[in-house]
Amino acid sequence: MHSIMGIPLFKRKFSAAFFMMLFCIFCFTAGQYVPVYFTNLGCRSLFYIVLLIALLGSMAVSLAKYIKGQGKINYWWSITISVLVAAITTLVFAVLTLGLLMGCWTDMTTIYVQKNNPDVKIVSRYWNEGAFGGGTSRDDYFIVFRRPITPLFIIETSVDTNKIDKSKWVRMN
Repeated sequence: MHSIMGIPLFKRKFSAAFFMMLFCIFCFTAGQYVPVYFTNLGCRSLFYIVLLIALLGSMAVSLAKYIKGQGKINYWWSITISVLVAAITTLVFAVLTLGLLMGCWTDMTTIYVQKNNPDVKIVSRYWNEGAFGGGTSRDDYFIVFRRPITPLFIIETSVDTNKIDKSKWVRMN
């Protein structure tokens, strides 16, 4: 560790595995309310599968370090206990967030397209969960303003079509 006159410059209290675990938990919980979405469903599914694997690994490493730091349990028992706890927790996250992998936002209709940029749209969409339902009642549909930020990501926000400047938009239906 680097120090100046015996005083440590940076003492790391938490490991990178701990921060990876926090990032994974954020993505599965509060991160769902961030209005940024993948444009490709395959990338989205791969992202969540990698997150589940990263959650398993980071949780196992963090727990093993914590248990080993206590010094009361054998090294191999600490590894076994941490992997089992991490696997059970990851399984619970996988079951609770199964809708992320099974469902997707489906566009019903494109209502408006911006005149100077056809990639910017106002669409009617619903959460489609395949055999589990979606799109069956009027309350399932949302009207959103969609604009791409990169070829991989789009931002969608709610919009009131009565308050937009209709001279900048072309009605599609």
